[in-house]
Amino acid sequence: TRDQHLDNNGGSACILLKNGAIKVDGTNPRKPGGSSSCSVSLRKMTDGDVLHCSMDVGKLEVSFSINDEPAVTVCWTPQGEVRPAFGSGQGGMSLELLPPPPKTKRSGKHAGKSGELEKQKLAADGLRSLSEYGAKLDLNVIVENHGGLSSNGAWLAGVMKIVDLPNCGTLPDFGNFNIGDGKMYDRYTGVAELMPFAKAVSAKSHDFDEEGNETHTDYRRMMKIVLNAGYRGYVGIEYEGGKLSEAEGVLATKKLLETVRDELS
Repeated sequence: TRDQHLDNNGGSACILLKNGAIKVDGTNPRKPGGSSSCSVSLRKMTDGDVLHCSMDVGKLEVSFSINDEPAVTVCWTPQGEVRPAFGSGQGGMSLELLPPPPKTKRSGKHAGKSGELEKQKLAADGLRSLSEYGAKLDLNVIVENHGGLSSNGAWLAGVMKIVDLPNCGTLPDFGNFNIGDGKMYDRYTGVAELMPFAKAVSAKSHDFDEEGNETHTDYRRMMKIVLNAGYRGYVGIEYEGGKLSEAEGVLATKKLLETVRDELS
């Protein structure tokens, strides 16, 4: 019993020999996405029998022989199918073509959920590797919601659950909840979903009214979410407005945070 893999510039054949049977699977470079399979049943092989297979790159053919006696050849057609080219039944072999496997189509919300889950797993795989390396240096690795999928609080929280490492966490930002295509994720829901994993918090601000309140985010509501999650760490300030200078915007945000802190104490 042995496995062999042949590669043909993008079209590959996987020849699996086990219990007297061969299966050939391949993707036809002549037809992207096209694939098919065939199975070859062998006579019972005895000690000393030699099975040989070879591939003709130009013809996209895989040929089999037993004890140097040509047995069967299969090839990929321009339609992306696998079929016998010649010799079916010779050398004690018989060939049975199998239809391409049925394609399963997902639509609607099920397709979206499946795609998001796969992206979660891929993101978690890389984040876990980075976090494991960071742990050797006594570093935390944190992810800020910063547009796209990362601004979907439930999705990013799911990534954190998959990674499940103590030095991997989130940096909830009060304002970065643009998930794309003109859609915004609810900032209060998003922060609440990310706070269980928070290792820092970013107080985003843009504009202020005459009373010093931020006009895009209800800081009292937001800071209650932060405190109710049990967070007692630092709150960073990030001013992105245009009416005040950077220094003035940071100081205005700091004053608002201090006011809210006093009210909630």
